[in-house]
Amino acid sequence: MSAPLRVLHLVNRWERGGVREHVRTLNSALRECGCDARVAAWIAPQEDDRDEVFRLPLYSQAGGRKSPTGFLASIGLLRRFLLRERIAVLHLHSRYVTALGAFAIAGTAVARVYTAHSAFRDLGALPWYPRDIICPGHAVRDAFLDSVRGADRHRLHIVPHGVRLPGDDAVERPADMPADPCLLFLGRLAPGKGGDVFIDALAELRARGSDSWSALFVGDGPCLDEWRARAAARGVSDAVRFAGHRHHPHPYLAHARALVLPSTALEGLPMAMLEAMAAGCPVIASDLAPFSGTLENGATGLLFRNGDSSALAALLRDALTDARAMTAMAARARRTVAERHTVEQMTALTLDVYRAAMSNRD
Repeated sequence: MSAPLRVLHLVNRWERGGVREHVRTLNSALRECGCDARVAAWIAPQEDDRDEVFRLPLYSQAGGRKSPTGFLASIGLLRRFLLRERIAVLHLHSRYVTALGAFAIAGTAVARVYTAHSAFRDLGALPWYPRDIICPGHAVRDAFLDSVRGADRHRLHIVPHGVRLPGDDAVERPADMPADPCLLFLGRLAPGKGGDVFIDALAELRARGSDSWSALFVGDGPCLDEWRARAAARGVSDAVRFAGHRHHPHPYLAHARALVLPSTALEGLPMAMLEAMAAGCPVIASDLAPFSGTLENGATGLLFRNGDSSALAALLRDALTDARAMTAMAARARRTVAERHTVEQMTALTLDVYRAAMSNRD
């Protein structure tokens, strides 16, 4: 019997967000396939899954800033872990750890793979990228080719993120979810996520005479106070609630009229969008390439011009007044996930990339 493939996922910060959910899903799926898959990262002292992560001192104790001495210490810690545990593939999930991974594996037989989770505008050249790059979609691939010098020397693999389709059993409505119809924001409350655009659209929606709705922000992040103040300033604080982070967002998706993704900055393939599509929750998103590359406007989702709160308000009004059309659109979106974004498909394609990397080590 052959030994299991040993994989270590290397993440800079093990914190709430789409990257962590993706890595968790992939890690679990790899284990189900017989792999020995682990995670290494900096993790905050208060996190409840510290025992599941090999901890690296990449940041200060509070996590507010990078630690140069911690980075140097992490090189040795990571290298010893890789050799002791006989890791075959080091899977990198942030640009910051590409250098850490390159230094730690020097002179070893460990293969490297990097997932570009965002459609970033890079520094222009990072010499520590491995040869094999996973892109969750064409938008990320195109951004990588445009922004990284020498990108044509890399092998870019399209591996769409995958999610598990929930069952058809009825899901109880969360006790803290506002009255129907509820418009949902799910994700980090952070710059570039478009919470300000959403709030301005809600204010315009009310100004147009539509007042029978509620809005719920599920997530946490640095923009919480700013967005709460904006809701008050725009006169919609009575209808907007901030619920904080929830470990299990599916019940919120199951009962929302629509998930709103108003991001204004380029990103990869958001897990929240795929989770909503899998749950049968209609999606309204800005027309950034990662969204428009997945959603067919009017068929599997609704798209509005990036940053245009008036256009978003018009789509919100449509979603509130035509529940039947939204339900049909959500059903088509769920079929899209079943056809293109399953965990099984993602895992099989990822394993193919691992094999390619191991056969052509840096």
